[in-house]
Amino acid sequence: MALAAAGLAAEAWRFGIGPGAAQSRVERDVRDRVDRRETDVRSLAARVARDSDSAVAAATAQPDNLPALFDLLAREAPAPQGATPPATVTVYVRQPEGQYRILAWSDGPAEAVGADRLAGGEAVFAAPGTLGLRLVYVQPIVSAARRLGTAAAETVLAPAAGGSQPTGTYRLDTRFGPVTLRFPGNRDSTPRPNSFSIVTSGQVIDVDVNPTDLRAARLTFRRRALVIAAVPLAVGVLDRK
Repeated sequence: MALAAAGLAAEAWRFGIGPGAAQSRVERDVRDRVDRRETDVRSLAARVARDSDSAVAAATAQPDNLPALFDLLAREAPAPQGATPPATVTVYVRQPEGQYRILAWSDGPAEAVGADRLAGGEAVFAAPGTLGLRLVYVQPIVSAARRLGTAAAETVLAPAAGGSQPTGTYRLDTRFGPVTLRFPGNRDSTPRPNSFSIVTSGQVIDVDVNPTDLRAARLTFRRRALVIAAVPLAVGVLDRK
C-alpha cells in the first residue's frame, strides 16, 4: 500500500492535480525545450563567429585553405549524443552583387537562409523546412571591424506532423506526450482552450495540447506505478509457496 501511495504521489507531482495543472506542466515543458534548443544554436553560432574569423578570411582568399575551416566547424558542431536533435552550422560570405554563398558547413541537416537574414545582425528565428520547423540563429563574423561573413546555426525544433495534417503543422514530443505546433501562429491574443503560444523574435508559434493524449500519458504513468507497487506483493506470495 505504501508503494501504491508513493506511485500516486509521483503521478500528482508529475502531472499535478486536475487537467489545468497538467496543462501548465506541458506548457512549461514545451517552453523549456524551445529555450534549450535556442541556447544550443545561439551558443554554436557565437562560438563559430568568435573562433572562425581567421579561417574564414583565409578560405575566402584561397580555396586551398577551406579544409581548415571545415575542420573547425566539425569541432564546433560535433555529432549529438542520444536522441538530441543535431545543431549544425553553415558559414556564408557576401558576394559583390549583394547575394550570399555558402563557404563551409558542418555535418548534418541544414537549409538555405535568406539574404535579408544573413545581411542583418544577430537574431534567432523560426522557419519552415523540408525536415520540419527549424530554429535558426545567425551571427555576423567580424574581424577588425570588418564583416567577413555570417554564421548560421540551426536545428530541427519539430518534425512535420505528416499524414492529413495541414501545411505548417509540426509534432513535438514532450514528457507528457506529443503536442502540435503551428507556424506561423495566430497573432490574435485571444486564449484558446488547450492551447498557448510561444513568441520568438516577434514570430508566433501556436501550441495545441490534445487532452486525450494527455490523459493517455497519465494513465500509462499510473499503470507503471501500480505494476511497480505490485512487485513486492507478488514476490511475497511466491516466497510463501
